[in-house]
Amino acid sequence: MGSVLKCLVTIAICGFCLQNCLAQCPPRPAPNTVLNDAPSIYSQNGTLTAGLTLGYSVDVSGYTHYCYQYITPTGVAEAPTLRVNPGDQLLLSITDAIPSTATESKSAMHNMAAPAATCGDGGSATLQSTNVHFHGMSMPPTCHQDDVLNTLIQPGANNTFQYNTTIPATQPPGLYWYHPHVHGFTEFQVNGGAAGALVVEGMEKYRPEVTGLVERVFVLRQEYLVPWVPGPYQLTINFENAGVIEGPTPYIQMKPGAAIPEYDSHPPRGTRRIHRAGSHRTDQCRARGPAL
Repeated sequence: MGSVLKCLVTIAICGFCLQNCLAQCPPRPAPNTVLNDAPSIYSQNGTLTAGLTLGYSVDVSGYTHYCYQYITPTGVAEAPTLRVNPGDQLLLSITDAIPSTATESKSAMHNMAAPAATCGDGGSATLQSTNVHFHGMSMPPTCHQDDVLNTLIQPGANNTFQYNTTIPATQPPGLYWYHPHVHGFTEFQVNGGAAGALVVEGMEKYRPEVTGLVERVFVLRQEYLVPWVPGPYQLTINFENAGVIEGPTPYIQMKPGAAIPEYDSHPPRGTRRIHRAGSHRTDQCRARGPAL
């Protein structure tokens, strides 16, 4: 009996270690802590250069998590905010590191593009394939810029794809976002949380009253228990869990006891950029406390 018990304990420990060893995404911020902005990457001398790696994890509650990993001097950060100016060059390298142990696709969509039109690794689109779409930006849908039909990046440490595109000089300032957009599979990685903010600077030229104000960026993500099956999902704000949401819209209710993330409102005057990065449903939000 003792041997059986030891065996079961060993299996449980090994299973726990395996899940954590395979985890590629940073852990969630602790509940009831002050929200932090994602790190920002700024363009320098007219060029923004960055490298992101798409990873995969399953959190302690069983929710699927896809993430853009960014290496900083202090460790791995998730989904940095890209800050550019109109006319800047954007050089973004993407590596697909989703492991073969991730959920396998039960079906694959063959890339029907002509060989000459194939961009990236080619092959069949699956849950592990990825690319990047710069949502809301006026970029040409061509290879290495904002093509989502023919561009496929397949998993593999050596499969790094280089985006090289110019922010249009006429691009209005504001908040945009970047996310995977493999044709036919878009919702899977987006519903797992793979998304980041893209800010085009220059709002003070149109609204001088915002000059010098402190800015915060909040990204709301819907991260589903199973990204391709409608059902319960975590609503996260800058990756901090705001609770599990169940039920059809508009009858969405938080589970009792859900922790509500807080943010530091000091100084009270400032600009808040809020973006909802999801592909399903609409979430209603309300701010409490000091005036925004």
